[in-house]
Amino acid sequence: CGSLYVSEVVRIWAPERALLLFFLCAIVRCSRMVELGDFFRKKEMDLHANMRRVAFLKFFIMVFGLSHLTGCLSYFLARLGEFSGRNLTMTWVAQYKAYNPRYDYDYNETLSLQESCKVYLLIIYTGFNGLTNMGYEQTDPQRWEEMLFCIAVVLMQIVLEAYILGTLFHYIVKKDQGVENFRKRLVM
Repeated sequence: CGSLYVSEVVRIWAPERALLLFFLCAIVRCSRMVELGDFFRKKEMDLHANMRRVAFLKFFIMVFGLSHLTGCLSYFLARLGEFSGRNLTMTWVAQYKAYNPRYDYDYNETLSLQESCKVYLLIIYTGFNGLTNMGYEQTDPQRWEEMLFCIAVVLMQIVLEAYILGTLFHYIVKKDQGVENFRKRLVM
């Protein structure tokens, strides 16, 4: 997550206000999604743009962006459960570590670059796993926040799959111009 270091600094600097500050920072960054949507609308209207490239880029950003968002939000929910003390077994990160002992991330106050890469890899894995429903998820939601989030992820998964299928069917069922011209001549 781009805000992984920021959230760590805020958690150490002002632990009682960390949640509020994190949400305020996230709301400001949400305007980027609107700007990205405007960019794609302009590119789709541009006659000189290669539509296959624009469609591929839009598809890639949507899939990777939703996986990033899903993973970051699930990690944030685990942060709410606190990685230390008795709540350690209540988070999906700790459950993942119990099922996969080779995952050796320690839950301390500082994150090095290597630890951040491990966390982000786990975040992206969790995001893709949640959105594709591959069945590799070995953890169960333990708190009501995680259960509500799982419901939201399932709904996002349905929307993403509908988008993918709609895009694929659009390219598969594309009408042949010669056949359409022939049908128009038959009607006349």
